[in-house]
Parts: sequence; C-alpha cells; structure tokens
Amino acid sequence: MPTTAESAWPLLLSKLRRTDSAQLSWAEVQAAGVDPQALIDARVLTYDGFHHEPADCECGVEPNLDWSTRETDGVVGVSCVAEPACFRGWAWVPRHETEWLRCRARDVFRGLAPLNGLEPLGQAVPSPFLELGQLRRRGLRVVVVWLGVLGYGVETLCRGLRAQLGLDGLIVLVPREARAQFRPEERIALVDLPDGEGGSLGLSRGLDVFDPGYRRRAASREHPDFDVDFIRLRFATRADRHVLSINGHEFDGFKKSDVLFAQLLMLAASRKQGRRDGWRNKAALIGDFAPRPADATVTKANRALENLRAELGSGEVPGLTEYELDAIIKTERGSGRVRLGVPPENINFDASLETFEWKLPATIGSGKKSAAQDDGLLRAIILLDEVQRLGVAAPTTARSSPDDPARPSWRSR
Repeated sequence: MPTTAESAWPLLLSKLRRTDSAQLSWAEVQAAGVDPQALIDARVLTYDGFHHEPADCECGVEPNLDWSTRETDGVVGVSCVAEPACFRGWAWVPRHETEWLRCRARDVFRGLAPLNGLEPLGQAVPSPFLELGQLRRRGLRVVVVWLGVLGYGVETLCRGLRAQLGLDGLIVLVPREARAQFRPEERIALVDLPDGEGGSLGLSRGLDVFDPGYRRRAASREHPDFDVDFIRLRFATRADRHVLSINGHEFDGFKKSDVLFAQLLMLAASRKQGRRDGWRNKAALIGDFAPRPADATVTKANRALENLRAELGSGEVPGLTEYELDAIIKTERGSGRVRLGVPPENINFDASLETFEWKLPATIGSGKKSAAQDDGLLRAIILLDEVQRLGVAAPTTARSSPDDPARPSWRSR
C-alpha cells in the first residue's frame, strides 16, 4: 500500500469542506489506498483513539479491550465491564473499523504547502484565518490563507487582512464558492477548495484574478521564462503503455514511443531535480550532453524538438488551448537551450516508473527492428540513464542494450 498522502488528498479535502476538524476511520483512509500510519508519521493526520459501541451494550461505559489475543487476525476483543454485564463474553471486531483518526485543517494544509509552492509567511495571521504560506509566482509575492467558515462580513474580514499583511495580493481559500465581490485594484481573490487531485490547491486561479493576461503571455513562444503554472504533469507507465497525465487528464500521446516519453521525462526530471531552473542544451534531447555539440547533432536535436512538440499537439486537454500545450516545452532563442515550462511542484512521478518496461518490442512484435528503431531505443536508454542520474529512479541492472529491451528494471533510491 502506498505510504504517501497522494491518493488521500481528495478524501481529506472533502472533510475540510464541512469542518476544520473532522473524524475519519482507519478503514476510510485505507480505502483511499494509503497507509494511515504513514499519514500519522507525516503529521498529516493524528490518532484519535478507539471507539466501538457493541449493538447489545446498554451500559454506555468504556469497554474492556483485548488487543493481543487475535492481533494477527486484525481484530480487537471487546467485553462489557459493568456489573452486571449487559452482554457476556467477547465481541471480536475488525480493528481498522474501530480506530479513528483526526483530520485538522492546519495539518492537512501544512502537508500540501510544498506541493503547491508555498513558503512560510513569517507573519501572524489572525483568526478566523489560517496561514497557508506565501506564493512567489509571476513576479508576485502573494499571501495564501484558509477561511473555513463563510458568513456575514467576509468582505470586511478579507479587506482588513489584506491591509494588515501587505505584499502583492491575497488569495483566500474557501470550502465552497463564495459570492463576495472585490474590485480588481483590491487584489483579493477567493478561491474555492478543489477536489485535491494530485495535491493541487489550484492557486493559479487566484493569480489569474490579479493578472488576467498572464496565461496568454505564458503560452507565447516570446516568453521562455514564463512558467505555465496552471499545468500539472504526472508521469507513469503501465504494461500496455506509457502514461502522461495533464491536469488529471490522461493525454492521448506518448503511449508507445519510448523515445518521446523518455525525452519529456528527462526534461521533467531536469526541472524537478536539476539546476539552472531546468534549462538544458537542446542536444540533450538526443542523448548528447557535450557542452558544445556538433552542428550535425544540433540539426538532429532540432528535429527531435519538432517531433516532441508535434506529439504534445496531437491530443486535447479540457481547459487548455493548443498554444498552452505547446508552451509545456520552452526554448530560449539564440542560446540553443530548452526546458520544461512547468514549475517543479507541478511535476509528479508515479511509483510505476520504478519498473520501467520498453514498449518498442511489444509494438513491433516478433519483427526485426530497423536501424532507426535500434538508434531510437539506444537514445531512450541514454536518456533514462540521465533521469536516473538526476535521482528520479535507479536501475537495478547495468545499462541495457537495444538487443535486451526489457532492461533495466527500476527501483526507488
């Protein structure tokens, strides 16, 4: 079972839509595909004790508990301690259905802060607001807070907080859509809590209020330093295909091409784990990491970049234009450099990449590989070695050859 909170965020945020301190069962968290103990260790949830009321109990007293006798069966013994007892013997109940956890807003948002690029604010935030941090994006420093209860006077509260904290704007995250109205010059945005897929709080929606033209500029090739911070990428692989998800939507491209997937994965690893804000020499797309690549290499790299952009343009993503998809890859005119235009906190690597399998053999079946296919697979292997060097995954075997396409298998560092 996964030990990260990734698949639990939608469940936890759904609880916060109702209250800032919610109780949920051990079984409920397990059903989300997460180890509850891992969330306790990460301080996202706290243990809230044991609670069980046998159907036959009429006493309302704390029961006697037997944790050890049938521990291996995952059940807890419960007996009545009243005199006289309202039921005799032991009732054996599933442990995971009787242990409870506490979901508090401050703990959940503390766990979500790094996933959304939030840094500590360094200023006290008065009640009823909860500090989430400050967001440094688009040349702005913006305060982000949580307001769990919406009622009369929301506009006055937000204006007072904005005046107190300063900076370039205020994003107020709220449990549901609010009707409060603010003038553009007040630089206050109310953003309703999203479903939490991938841990995203969707804070770019607030930034769009402050700078409505940013998305258009970020999608232009004239602005290579502008991040498309409204795009989230997730890389995964399955037995039948590679998987690129964009804003939670399973993209139609990159399914069978080991080379194209490895190229985009290398750019993603460079942005997430590398230096120089993810900028790489364009020749890195074809596995040439020389400081000054030859002219012939540059020509091949330009063709590789065109193919990569064409693949991004081969599908559609709800809510994104073709220009915004194209801007996932940024190039710096005149320098020969390329990078992923998605900020590091919006890039996620699925655990399935630990057991990477090449798709070319399945594509061609028993047919003989062409020289171009051999060259492409070797290029993909070199790129995956670079991904491994950047720390995204590590091979369990030595570098593969095109004649042994099933290797390497991958494991976490």
